[in-house]
Amino acid sequence: MTHHHPKLLADHIIHLTDARYYAAAGVEKMVFEPLGGQTREQAIMYISALVEWVEGTEIWLRPNGLLNETDAVSLNVTGVVVPIHEILAWSNNTLRVIVEISAEGLQLQDSQEVLWNPGLSIPYEDILNTILNCSTKIWLSIDPDRADSLSILDLPAYGFVLQGTREQATGLKDYSWEEQILEHFDKD
Repeated sequence: MTHHHPKLLADHIIHLTDARYYAAAGVEKMVFEPLGGQTREQAIMYISALVEWVEGTEIWLRPNGLLNETDAVSLNVTGVVVPIHEILAWSNNTLRVIVEISAEGLQLQDSQEVLWNPGLSIPYEDILNTILNCSTKIWLSIDPDRADSLSILDLPAYGFVLQGTREQATGLKDYSWEEQILEHFDKD
């Protein structure tokens, strides 16, 4: 298959190191979320401070059951990423919604965009068939522990998900998996 540079979404952004890295990588969407243990007010202030450092990418929010539509609007985000079981709470809002679904749960045909991690057990062919037979835009999240993880990057998904993770120390993080993905798409 020929390599193309698909859209990239950076998910679970909780610190400035990831925000800066993914902004430099040119991701289309960056999804920020509150830190565990934060109050609603702390989360709004914290995410607002992170977002100030980011330009040139759509800002999205994972409310994580802590933040509401008013908070999301005040943060000036494009939309929210919510798990399927929370979709009803966000179905009548003014923001765009990306629905996160589990490995087995890709029966959602009426959503504009979904974030799907097929996990370790769903075969490559089933992932391909799902993408080809689904009208929904699928952001594919790849588990780095899959043996065929780099092959999956050749699938015709709408886009791929890069994951923010904890830092080893302030400002220090290993981006080797992300670098493999970015290099995979820059082979042309």
